[in-house]
Amino acid sequence: MEFEQVLEQIKAGTITKIDLWGRGIGDNGAKYLADAIKVNKSITRMDLSYNKIGDNGAKYVADAIKVNKSVTWMSLGRNNIGDNGAKYIADAIKVNKSIATMYLYENNIRENGAKYLADAFKENKSVTGMSLWCNNIGENGAKYLADTLQVNKNITWMDLYDDNCTEATKQLVHDLLERNRKTKERQCTMAALLSCLSPVRTNSEFNSDAFERSYLFDLNILTLVTPFI
Repeated sequence: MEFEQVLEQIKAGTITKIDLWGRGIGDNGAKYLADAIKVNKSITRMDLSYNKIGDNGAKYVADAIKVNKSVTWMSLGRNNIGDNGAKYIADAIKVNKSIATMYLYENNIRENGAKYLADAFKENKSVTGMSLWCNNIGENGAKYLADTLQVNKNITWMDLYDDNCTEATKQLVHDLLERNRKTKERQCTMAALLSCLSPVRTNSEFNSDAFERSYLFDLNILTLVTPFI
């Protein structure tokens, strides 16, 4: 499908996914795309990897996701995005609360860019995973992201492969992600158990014997769960 046709479908709201992987749209194409995304409320997934949009293109996309609240998955891998582009994206992440997964692999993001993103992810609790592999963020950049994991426990996966950080920092990130995953599992287990608890009775439905049995049943479940919370 031609790029112009994709833009028309986005504006019309007739598609839910954008797949422009490897189309080489550049920063000008990113501007046209961003303008279309701003008026769209149906797109949930957007793959713009391998398009050479650069920092300027990243700014156009960032401005769009400040407005768009439907996109939950976005890939900007291998787009020649540097620290400035990372800052544009970070500023957008602080505003956007719908994106859960973000791929920024194989860009030119370094230590400063990693800090911009880390600070943004401390504020945004909707993001659950991100890929930053092959960005040369270095030891300090990885530590900034590790600090984020201390604050944002909703992030359960992060790819820092080939980012020039030490094994000790990689292990720290791994341990924090594992802690976050276990915390999430416990929360899900607790929510599932609580959903099984007996509903509160109204006055007209109240029966002392039944209420006591229900209360003791609920209390036993909570007693079993509490040690793991």
